[in-house]
Amino acid sequence: MRMHVHICPRSADRKVIQPIYGENYDDHWRGMSIKGRRILDLGCDLGSTADYFLRNGAISVVGVDANQEYIESAWNSNLDNFLPIRMIITHSKQVEVLINTIMPDVVKVDIEGAEAVLLDLSREILRKPLEWGIETHTSELFERISEKYLSAGFEVSKTEYFRGGSCAVIIAKRK
Repeated sequence: MRMHVHICPRSADRKVIQPIYGENYDDHWRGMSIKGRRILDLGCDLGSTADYFLRNGAISVVGVDANQEYIESAWNSNLDNFLPIRMIITHSKQVEVLINTIMPDVVKVDIEGAEAVLLDLSREILRKPLEWGIETHTSELFERISEKYLSAGFEVSKTEYFRGGSCAVIIAKRK
C-alpha cells in the first residue's frame, strides 16, 4: 500500500522554516538527490528539513518526530505536500513499517542516537529506498552504519564530523 500526500501549489510568500540548530542544510545534506523524490524524514523537528527538501524539488515529505511540540509546530506550518507524524523511533520494525507503507525514494535520518535501529533492518528493507541520508551521533555508529550500507550494495559517502565532533552524515545511494 502506498501512502499519498495531497499535492498542492506552494505559496510563494510563505516564510522559510529555519533549522533549529542553525545547521546549513546545503552543507549538511549535500549529495542527496531530492528533486522529484518522495522523502521519509525521520527526525523532522519543526518541519525545517521538510521545508528545505520541498523548496529544493521534493515531491512530498512524510516527517516523523518524537517531540509533540515540534509536531504541533510542523502541523501549523501549513507546508504543502508535508505530512508530520508523531512517533518515537525505538525499534527497527517501526522504520520497516514506515518504509513499506510510504514507499519513499529517499530516507533522511536524524534521530539523535536512535539511528542504531538501522543496524537491525534487513538488506531487503534497506534497498527499498534509492537513497539514505543518515546523521550519526557516535563514531562507532558512523562506522557500523557505513559498513552495513556498504555490505548491502550501496555507494557510501561520509562527511567529516561537525558540531564539535559529535555528529557526521552518511549518504548511501543504492547501486
